Amino acid sequence: MLLHAARCYMEYLAREMSCRLPWMAEEEEEGQGEERRKEEKPPCETAHHRREYQNLSGFLHSAGETEAQQATGCLPPCSYFR
Repeated sequence: MLLHAARCYMEYLAREMSCRLPWMAEEEEEGQGEERRKEEKPPCETAHHRREYQNLSGFLHSAGETEAQQATGCLPPCSYFR
């Protein structure tokens, strides 16, 4: 099971990409209704798609916490102290 923050970032990438990420396709198919199928994107297969993914994931990697939160809507993971 992915941590909430990691899942949120993966969902952001899936939303922003112009194609369907192979590792997200199975999850998207489970429990999705007719509305989701109407919006189906083509599979990510081209060099353009790879560059698009590299650009988006590179942004997430280099962005500061606040900038990443604003772009994705993802909350940072909680921290616990003893």
